[in-house]
Parts: sequence; structure tokens; C-alpha cells
Amino acid sequence: MRFIPKDFYEKMNRGNLQKGDALVVKDGANIGKISFIRDDFPYTHSAINEHVFSVRAKKIGEQEFLFWILYYPQDQAQIRKEFHGASQGGINQQFVNAIYISITSLLFQQRIIADLREKKW
Repeated sequence: MRFIPKDFYEKMNRGNLQKGDALVVKDGANIGKISFIRDDFPYTHSAINEHVFSVRAKKIGEQEFLFWILYYPQDQAQIRKEFHGASQGGINQQFVNAIYISITSLLFQQRIIADLREKKW
């Protein structure tokens, strides 16, 4: 974690975090690694750097459902297939087009999330 000045943060056009964001590392040794900003995230003003994507779904009821989809090993393999470049390679924003997401009802999404949280998958 690094401190950024408030005036710099307020001028940022991209990279501001919100609760419910799914985060994907886009380059380096941890490429494809996934994280999720839960409701208990302690920082109200925070940002990511240029090595991380924040993914927000427009048509999914539960943002955490998106996180679990991206976390699933099969989808992790799809993300890694989108790797481009050699020495300084990575993925670009188009990796999301390679992931197939079957939209289910909000109730079913919530059941899946509860089950996965319980298993601590």
C-alpha cells in the first residue's frame, strides 16, 4: 500500500475503488490473480495502479458472483490464454470478452455466493 495525495486522488479519471469491485492483476508474476473489495473494506478512498484492472459487471445482480466466476480455475485458464507479449507481457481489457458468464437469477447467485463463502473455496 502506498499513500497518494488527496488532490491527486480527486483528479483521477480511473482506478478509484468501490466496494464490490473484482480486481484482476494484468501483468507481472501474479497475472490473472483475482481479489474482491468486500463490504468490510476499511478504506473509503483508495485506488489501484496501472497493473490492476477493476472489473464491474453491468448485468449481474451480485458483483461478488462475478468475482467467483473469475476465481474459478476454468476461467483463470481463459484469462491466462489472453496473455500477450514476451518479456513484459500481460492482459488487456479485452480479456473480459474471453470469459463466458451464464447469468442466473439473483436468488440463485446469492445461493452460490453463500455456498462458496461457507466452503472458503
